[in-house]
Amino acid sequence: MGRSGRSYLRYARGNAARTEVISSMSFPPEAFLIGGQRCGTTNLAHLLSQHPRITLSVPKEPAYFTIRWHLGAEWYRSRFSGAIDSVFLDATTWYSVAPTKRFPPPPGTESDPYGCVPERIHSVNPKAKFVYSLRDPVSRTYSAFLYYAQERNEKRPFLAAIMHDPFYLRGSDYLGQIKNYADFFSIDSFLFLKFEDMVQNPKAALDRVFRFLELEPIQGTIAPAPSQQNPAFPYNALGRGLATVLRGRDRVDALRRAAQGLGPRSLKPLVDKILRQPMPPLRTEDRSYIANLFRDDRPCLERLTGLDLGSWQS
Repeated sequence: MGRSGRSYLRYARGNAARTEVISSMSFPPEAFLIGGQRCGTTNLAHLLSQHPRITLSVPKEPAYFTIRWHLGAEWYRSRFSGAIDSVFLDATTWYSVAPTKRFPPPPGTESDPYGCVPERIHSVNPKAKFVYSLRDPVSRTYSAFLYYAQERNEKRPFLAAIMHDPFYLRGSDYLGQIKNYADFFSIDSFLFLKFEDMVQNPKAALDRVFRFLELEPIQGTIAPAPSQQNPAFPYNALGRGLATVLRGRDRVDALRRAAQGLGPRSLKPLVDKILRQPMPPLRTEDRSYIANLFRDDRPCLERLTGLDLGSWQS
């Protein structure tokens, strides 16, 4: 029995009910938009979902193969409501933040659920396809920091945060993430996109994904994704308090935009000043630190992905 067979039995042992459900699934997800985080995946998922034969999971990031594996395959199946001949797309960016050789879990911590993802996906669909968006590691790491400073109340300075929490740098270790999947899937199972190219020419990126999934391009107009779907606007204590009262950051975002739209143009910076937590710009020495971490990966990444990464800072 091969490695994948032993892995499947290990997960299935002691849980016969889940094994039966997994084996009876008539349409497990065929495609996964695995990240990277802060690499335009939310916009890309929005655009892809407009294809009549693509069904996006609800929510977009079910995180089944990480923190919701215990809910079982029937729960996962219920996340997709499209026709049986649809291409089901799971767009969970948590699938590409696993520990890597370079950034292992801190000593003494429990096993990381993100490291099980490739094996678990293989147990459900060994023919799965993956779309993986890559962004300049310097920009991606800092964007992730800004986002978590807002969403998770990250209070540490940038360099202290990334040096003490390997999560930030794991998401930028593209070579390490690819190697995690290489034990279970061939490189032909992946389509690699460069974030910077997607921003410049989203239609070309979409067409590449459709060809990869063996789908015809969308005929007609494609509705653009709403601007700043996952903005890294750093709210201060007042903004976070409003989010608690209004039950959601998105409602604070809407309130902020409404307030800015009702008054003169000069009101916009005032509203932002009242609600914004000042964030320092990325220092030159911090930029160099991240660039040096990943600089030697570039030649190998270019060979694996077929992408020209010469414009990256690292």
